[in-house]
Amino acid sequence: MVMAAPAQASPPIPLAPPGGCAQWGFPGETTFTNPGGVALRFNSTGPAAGGAAEFNPNGIFKRGTVTGGISPDGQLNVTFTDDDVDDPGSAAVLGTVGPDGKVTVTNSNWTAVQPMTCVTKTELKGPTVTSDTVLGGIVIHVKDNSGVTSQCHYDSEIIDRDFTLQANSTADLNLTAIPLFKNWPVTVTCDNGTNTNADIFF
Repeated sequence: MVMAAPAQASPPIPLAPPGGCAQWGFPGETTFTNPGGVALRFNSTGPAAGGAAEFNPNGIFKRGTVTGGISPDGQLNVTFTDDDVDDPGSAAVLGTVGPDGKVTVTNSNWTAVQPMTCVTKTELKGPTVTSDTVLGGIVIHVKDNSGVTSQCHYDSEIIDRDFTLQANSTADLNLTAIPLFKNWPVTVTCDNGTNTNADIFF
C-alpha cells in the first residue's frame, strides 16, 4: 500500500531563531488539518516529536508513530509511519515556526491548529557602558547589544536617568557633574530583561 502524502518541496531556507525563542517545542496535543479535516494528530512536548499518531490521508484514520521535531532555527520536520507491517507507508510534514509560534507548512496546504511553545528563550546580551569626560561633566555612552529597543534606567551613586535605548544603537547621556577622580559604580537596567554593571572613573 502506498499512502497518500503531501507533495514534497525543497527544504526551507534556515532562519535565525525566531521571535526571541532559541528553541521551539510541541505543545502536547498537536493537530494538522487540511481542507478535508484532521490530517495528522499526535501528542508530544518539547522539540522532539515521538509516540503514537493518527494519519488521515483519505477519510480513514491510520494508526502509527511520528518522529522528527523542530530544529533550533525553527524548522519543523515530522514524519508519520504507518503501523501496518505488511504494507507500511509514511508521510512527511515540513514547516517553519514563526515569531508567534504559529507553523507555516511549506510542503502542502495543511494547517497547524496549535501554536508551538517556546522551550528556551533567546538570552539577550546586556548593554555596554563607556564614558567620555567633557567640559562641565561627563557623557555616558550606552550601547545596545540585544537587538531589541527598550526603556532603560541609569543608576549611579549620585545621578539617575531614564532613557530609551534603540536596538543596535548607542544612547549618549550628558550628565552635569564635578569630577572627583574616583571610580563610580553604575548600573543600567532595561525593560527587555537585560542589565549591566560598570565602574566609571570620573
